[in-house]
Amino acid sequence: MKRIKIPWGAWYQDQDLELTIPESWETEVFDFKKRPALSEAEMKAIIQNPTGAPPLAELTRGKNKAAIIVDDISRPAKTAPLIRIVLQELTKEGYTAENIAFFIASGAHRRPTRFDLEKKLGREILDNYRIICHDIYDGLTYFGKSSRGTPIHINAELLNYDFKIGIGGIIPHAGAGFSGGGKIIMPGICGIDSLEANHRLVMQGITSSINSQCNENRLDIEEVAEKVGLNFIVNAVIGHYRETVGVVAGHPVAAHREGTRMALEYYSIPPLSGMAQIGIFNAYPKDTELVHAGNALNVMIAMSEELVLPGGSIVITAACTEGAGYHGLVGVNRRLSFRMEDKAHFKKLFQKGVEIYLYCPNVNRYDVESFSGKIVHYRHWDLLMNKLAEKHGSSSRVFVFPHGSIQIPNGRRVQ
Repeated sequence: MKRIKIPWGAWYQDQDLELTIPESWETEVFDFKKRPALSEAEMKAIIQNPTGAPPLAELTRGKNKAAIIVDDISRPAKTAPLIRIVLQELTKEGYTAENIAFFIASGAHRRPTRFDLEKKLGREILDNYRIICHDIYDGLTYFGKSSRGTPIHINAELLNYDFKIGIGGIIPHAGAGFSGGGKIIMPGICGIDSLEANHRLVMQGITSSINSQCNENRLDIEEVAEKVGLNFIVNAVIGHYRETVGVVAGHPVAAHREGTRMALEYYSIPPLSGMAQIGIFNAYPKDTELVHAGNALNVMIAMSEELVLPGGSIVITAACTEGAGYHGLVGVNRRLSFRMEDKAHFKKLFQKGVEIYLYCPNVNRYDVESFSGKIVHYRHWDLLMNKLAEKHGSSSRVFVFPHGSIQIPNGRRVQ
């Protein structure tokens, strides 16, 4: 048997998982190039020399209270080092714990635990600063509509702060092209009605535009962020085990555009030729919950050409260390209770006779059935391999994508 390694268990393990596949299968592993992690000094130099904006010292002049808005643990960027640097800059300008608050931009995700907060913010912040965990159902203020008709229900407490900094990561996103930038506001810190409007077309696959820098969904997000008053962002580009390999800081749009150009380069994989009978797509680093496991196919969705032959097999691998997970919009009897086979890209695969399997030891079949009636779940890798060997025989071609949720095919832009 051949042995392949895939990264596994973001935030909980962050280590390789070894899988075995038949020796006779022609196997190609596609991944992005490894890059060195930035030192804290390198990150600081970038933050002190922002893109499209004056330094923080100039921007904060005349301001009284600073809100630092941070993405949650379902997002893979290690934000604690970036927060330390931002706090150092604010402290130099006279800010103290009395006029700084941290907002957790969890959007429709579950409420963060102390474990989450320590990982994302660091113990020093957790013990000494005010931390506000956003609630999509309560504590909201209506802020009008965007020009595209999106209702803006914003965290009311956030509006008490006259300087707003967003800290998170930049990875490919099926709706907004990339995460980061203004997404820390919309949907991160908005209410359920805002989130529904923001997610609906994406869930239906209508506005999906993975690996484009800019689309209607992104423009709507940025308009809302500007209305609410997002002043500054610090966003990371991550490496193989979520280490920070790139940082952008500055104007919420200009710096984000620079970050997406960096991400297009960093997450790009070598050209593929032909098609395979089997595709293995790993959800890391978005593998904490089953609700996000479908992101493993992002690299395939971004391709203009077919990847898996009709009648072939797709394997999604995901640690799902937190189990099935939670999303306030998605799931049984929720507002956007789409099943995976209802999404455009999944529907197309099933129409071509492609079977989709999920390897995940931390959920059960009832968890999987709540998301899809067609995906076949395996908790044991050997049993899944026996099934695929029986189906495809001994001469299959296999493509493996160790970071399927964030990989980009050749840096191509699919509009």
